[in-house]
Amino acid sequence: MVSNFLIADAVNRIKISILVRLSVLEVPNNKLINFVLKLLYDLGYVFKFIKVNFKKFRIWLKTKIQKNNIKQLFIISRPSARNYFDLKNLKGGELNNFIAISFLFVSTSEGLVTDLESTFLHIGGEPVLGIN
Repeated sequence: MVSNFLIADAVNRIKISILVRLSVLEVPNNKLINFVLKLLYDLGYVFKFIKVNFKKFRIWLKTKIQKNNIKQLFIISRPSARNYFDLKNLKGGELNNFIAISFLFVSTSEGLVTDLESTFLHIGGEPVLGIN
């Protein structure tokens, strides 16, 4: 399956696997997806992930015993509608439009970081994903 927006494909695969309670899935390989998976692993949402080949990642989600905490995973900034949040908007101004975000992944000049890390670094950026 070829997709112009691979991060949307990966997010949809993760959403579907959570709904049908699959613990292992494969998503396309991309630099941005690699950074998203590293952040999901660091935050404790993913048990582990490996690079299968140059086209795919294999992800092990946390099962019911390990308590999968991802309730919603959604894309905020799309290729057709780019958003940019500066530091004051990340601290709470514009985020009220989105429902109860636990973590926001922001693409900054320092790389892909969470909203808490971007406020600590005092930089804004383009929000990519939101997790509830």
